[in-house]
Amino acid sequence: MKISQTLRKPANWQDFESLCLLLWRAEWKSDDIKKNGRNGQAQMGVDICGHREGENDYSGIQCKCKSGNKPLTSEEIDEEINNAKAFKPALRRLIFATTADKDGTIEEYIRIKDDENRKKGLFSIDIKSWQDIIDLLELNKSVLHSYLDIVAEDYAVAITFEDGSEEAIIHPQYSRIHYMEPTPKVESKKSIVQENAALNVAVGSWTAQLKSIAAMAEQFNSPVVAQTKIIRGTIKTNHSYCPLKFQVVNQGKAPIDDYKIVFRFENENVRFVRDNVEKKTSFPELISFTGIRNVSLENGAGVTMYGNSIIPGDDATSDDFFVRLPYDVAEANIKWKLLSRQYSCEGTLKLSSDIGFVDVVKYDKEKAGNTYIGDYIEEENITD
Repeated sequence: MKISQTLRKPANWQDFESLCLLLWRAEWKSDDIKKNGRNGQAQMGVDICGHREGENDYSGIQCKCKSGNKPLTSEEIDEEINNAKAFKPALRRLIFATTADKDGTIEEYIRIKDDENRKKGLFSIDIKSWQDIIDLLELNKSVLHSYLDIVAEDYAVAITFEDGSEEAIIHPQYSRIHYMEPTPKVESKKSIVQENAALNVAVGSWTAQLKSIAAMAEQFNSPVVAQTKIIRGTIKTNHSYCPLKFQVVNQGKAPIDDYKIVFRFENENVRFVRDNVEKKTSFPELISFTGIRNVSLENGAGVTMYGNSIIPGDDATSDDFFVRLPYDVAEANIKWKLLSRQYSCEGTLKLSSDIGFVDVVKYDKEKAGNTYIGDYIEEENITD
């Protein structure tokens, strides 16, 4: 399992500093890495400092633990760079380590400030976002285990979508029917001149037509057996319903036993189905399903996921199901609540809908000028 799915962002700056201390001791291969001063003292833009292996100059790390999904700002960066210029002795490099997610704009700003500093003969500047720190932990698993021993709680979970994210985008398709008035039928008329012209063309090309017919006859000298396909049923796919899965990861030290997770959508018009494909055949097919489904679906309410036990570090994923948001709803919050024998907690996920339309024109005098939006259902014939 990816570390990104098992490691929560630190809840406070103290835990984040402890993680950075352990990580950069391993990265710089040096025990001469320590926290700079204590809380309340001026730290000159540096929370952690020391010598990288093989270097005599000091390197510094500025730790920025951001609550929620708040980004690091250019103002914070400027302030800490100016503070770090007063660090004694002068720094060789300054690294911003942050729990904020990767941000292309901020990374570009860091590159600009790094270039400015280098041209002035000052320390280099770099940034490590939370995703970058996860990548470093993938290379330093011992650091991860040491950190988890320090901060892990007895009971803690991460409840997300299947990819480990708290936000997901679905891509439903709806049918958009535009009604128009039928076009009046107009009888076609040919002038005598046109008919004569057509006759002249036919006579003039008679020789060429004879040659073409002879060539076609040659192709049919050998008998051809037509294969008849028998239609045995239909497959209907409702593209307005999109697949969705939930995941729960045990991030604590103790197992979570006999749990259920209730997911409630804020919009009561959300609908759920096991499968968005309906198959009808002339002859019934034997469908076998082994095992017990771990989700129950409640139209207009939500989804409930069940399980027996999740040991520390392990995860569980819900069975497949399909969800349909109304076409005029761009996003919906999903409130979840975990209940188990020893532990309970709750949180929120966000589901967004990127809608596509399949446009169809129909002719109906009574409905002309109206547009109807409904489920886009694709139908195919089943042949032998």
